[in-house]
Amino acid sequence: DKAHCISLNVRPLWKLWVNDQYFNELYDFSKFEVHSLIDCGAWIGDSAEDFLRFVQKSGKSGMVYAFEADPENFAKLQAAAERTGNIECFPFAVGSIQQEVLFSSGNSSQSHLSENDNGLKVKMMPVDDILAGKRISFIKMDIEGGEEDALNGMKNIIAGNIPFLAVCAYHKVDDLIRLPRYINSIILNTGRQYRFYLRHHSSTKYETVLYGVPN
Repeated sequence: DKAHCISLNVRPLWKLWVNDQYFNELYDFSKFEVHSLIDCGAWIGDSAEDFLRFVQKSGKSGMVYAFEADPENFAKLQAAAERTGNIECFPFAVGSIQQEVLFSSGNSSQSHLSENDNGLKVKMMPVDDILAGKRISFIKMDIEGGEEDALNGMKNIIAGNIPFLAVCAYHKVDDLIRLPRYINSIILNTGRQYRFYLRHHSSTKYETVLYGVPN
C-alpha cells in the first residue's frame, strides 16, 4: 500500500503532459442540472475564473465557492470575485474538523499548512459545515497534501451530489493509492461509482491530477 519515488528524472513526464488542467472534456455537462464548483486552494481566483469561462462556453451559467486561507492570496481572490461575479469567497483552510491551524503564508501558489510551530493562525473548516444543502457538480482541489483530510470534511456533499472530481495527487507518495480508495469509501452505499483518470499537466514533476468521473 505504499508508493515510492524511483527516479527524479522528469523527462518521461514530458510525453504525458496535456493541457486543459481541471476543466476539460471529462466533465459531462448533461449529467448536472446546475454547474457549481468548490475550489479548494483557490489561490488568486484563476481557476475560479477558468471554470466560469468553461461553463459559459457551453452556454450555461456557473457558480464558484472558493476557499483560500492565505490572507494575501485571499485579497486577490476577492478582487477577482468582485470583477467576475458568481464567486463566493471563504478565508478558510479546508479539512475534516473545525479548528485553528498554523499556516505558512506568503509562498504564492504554494502556501500550505505549517509543519512546525511557525506560521499564521488560520481557521480550518469542513466544507460540509459551510455548504450543506448546496448543489455541487464539481470539486477541484490543490492544497499541498491536505487533499484526503479535506475530502473527509466534505463526505456529505460528495455522497449527496456525486460531483465530478479533480484532485491533485502529487503531494504525497501514496496519494495515487489512498485518494481513489478513500473516494470510493465515501460513495460505497450510494449505488454510484466513479471512473478514475490520471493526467499530468506540467513539464515538471508537479500538477498530476486524479479525475473522478461519475457514472
